Amino acid sequence: MSAGDDGWVVIPAPTSRQRIAVGLFWMALAGGVFLNLWLGLGRLLEEAVGGGWLTVVGTILAIEAVVIGSIYALMVRRTPALEIDVARGLLRLRGEELPLADLTGARVEALQSSPMSWPRQKGAPPLPESVVLALSTRQGKRCRIVLLVGERRIQSAEATAALVAAVRASAITPPTTPDDPDGRFTRVNFPDALDVDDAVELIEAPERRRHAGF
Repeated sequence: MSAGDDGWVVIPAPTSRQRIAVGLFWMALAGGVFLNLWLGLGRLLEEAVGGGWLTVVGTILAIEAVVIGSIYALMVRRTPALEIDVARGLLRLRGEELPLADLTGARVEALQSSPMSWPRQKGAPPLPESVVLALSTRQGKRCRIVLLVGERRIQSAEATAALVAAVRASAITPPTTPDDPDGRFTRVNFPDALDVDDAVELIEAPERRRHAGF
């Protein structure tokens, strides 16, 4: 994650393990929400071709595999590497160079994906496993940057400094609604949305936000 001779600081895409950590929440959610539907499909198939409970279980496992593969493929697409050239005020995303001022949106994603992230205090709510900064541009491009997994920071000091500089040079503003054009209730309507100061604080101290419980 060092700056090359051309001035770009590379913030690499998440590793496969980090993508799984981030996507596991959605995989589990899909499995829980649609389990009855998949069970029904398995029973219909069993009635048509026979095979008993093996057909039902096999159908559920096959659908689960397709869903997990699809979610992982989506995570790969939504978490590309990001490059930042602070001196020139540019970012590079999927090979396209954009001015830092084209960064217009930031959200925090805190996903509880493993019982290992639970605190030891009895009765305390579990802490999120991963803290992720999601950025979006005026052109609709998006990327996700894993800041914290468990208690371990992911980004180097150089990458952190580049991210902070990029956010400070951006046009990031929380969204509003037609009923609240001044954004008085943005914190209520969009609790995960960040302004520039919030995003900088998250980048510099992601563990603080994690332990706050979001």
